[in-house]
Amino acid sequence: MNEKLAAARFLQPSLAPASAAEICEMLEYPADRKLGDVALPCFKLSKTLRKAPQKIAEDLCAAVKEQPESADIFEKIENVNGYLNFYVSDKAVLEDLRAMDKENFGSSEIGKGKTVVISGSGNVAIYANQKATALGAKVVAMSDSNGYIYDKNGVDLAAVKQIKEAERKRIKEYLNYHPEAEYHEGCSGIWTVKCDIALPCATQNEINEESAKALVANGVKAVAEGANMPSTPEAIEVFQKNGVLFGPAKAANAGGVATSALEMSQNSMRYSWTFEEVDAKLKNIMVGIYHNAAKAAEEYGMKDNLVAGANIAGFLKVANAMLAHGVV
Repeated sequence: MNEKLAAARFLQPSLAPASAAEICEMLEYPADRKLGDVALPCFKLSKTLRKAPQKIAEDLCAAVKEQPESADIFEKIENVNGYLNFYVSDKAVLEDLRAMDKENFGSSEIGKGKTVVISGSGNVAIYANQKATALGAKVVAMSDSNGYIYDKNGVDLAAVKQIKEAERKRIKEYLNYHPEAEYHEGCSGIWTVKCDIALPCATQNEINEESAKALVANGVKAVAEGANMPSTPEAIEVFQKNGVLFGPAKAANAGGVATSALEMSQNSMRYSWTFEEVDAKLKNIMVGIYHNAAKAAEEYGMKDNLVAGANIAGFLKVANAMLAHGVV
């Protein structure tokens, strides 16, 4: 959801002839989320409208609330010290996510026919699910520290987001949305679920040798680490001996740091990229990481060993930077 655009459309009748795009430029994201999801500082408008900022915020607040549709998107709109603060409702976010998952995601068939198991249900796990779904795969299991859910029809991502991001409840609440799904106590059992791709996104050392053998026995083809070092050395050895494509954490979960760097670039340029632009840039970065790791592994006689390749590529990058700065 574009909160700025939504707010701008409700403000436009009162701020004409300013366009929605121009109003979006006036809006800002508060540093403290307690002050709203998006806010309009009314101080610059004071000169144009010949009113005190507090009065402008008060009048705009009343005008927006008079539009019935605003209540469908914003659960609260308030004026505070010359600012007009908008709070997006959880219901609007959930509906937006459902629409996004159905209409914009799943169009790719790269992962068609593949089943995915993801441990965890925090940020990494939730958005790993979203990306897997975007690529056409079906996520059948997710977990938290209490246990895991299994949904043969595919995990309803919008329901998980509602439970974890909005309600802050345990994953077992998923059965209230989908009674046909299964809930099992104990999070380690998730690795006994048959899948093509396993994405450990919960915690360190969650996949041990026994869990790795269970995954291999069930035909897993690829494992990519979303958490920090979620696979023990013994588990990694099992994957490598059995020809499982293994993406180590230092490479596979580099997306968070990469996106932070992209955000810093935007801030430095005083520019804002769209979601699609950021996603495309991130994809290029991740593809580059894979090629660098694969190339380094092959050059040093360990073809297809991405663990060694990622270590070597990372070391070489730091070493070359040090040499460029004159360090011997």
